[in-house]
Amino acid sequence: MSDNYITQTDLPYEENIFKNAYNLKSWLRYLDFKNSSKPKIQFAIYERALKQLPHSYKLWYNYLKLSRNNCKKFDITDSNMKKPIILTNEL
Repeated sequence: MSDNYITQTDLPYEENIFKNAYNLKSWLRYLDFKNSSKPKIQFAIYERALKQLPHSYKLWYNYLKLSRNNCKKFDITDSNMKKPIILTNEL
């Protein structure tokens, strides 16, 4: 994620994630805080979270829901939709 996306108000969330990268609640709090941000910013945070927690159904569900709701604005490829299926089947 580019530094341009991180604002001063994001710093407490970024610090928490730095300390607790594998804590789902930390990521969900940050995503809830960024709920009114541009989808591009939300996607970037989801992708960071999914790198840390690739087997989280909750993250994948919300990521795909965001993707579906914004599919006219962004190019959603088949490879994006295959990631959650592959990773969740590994459980």
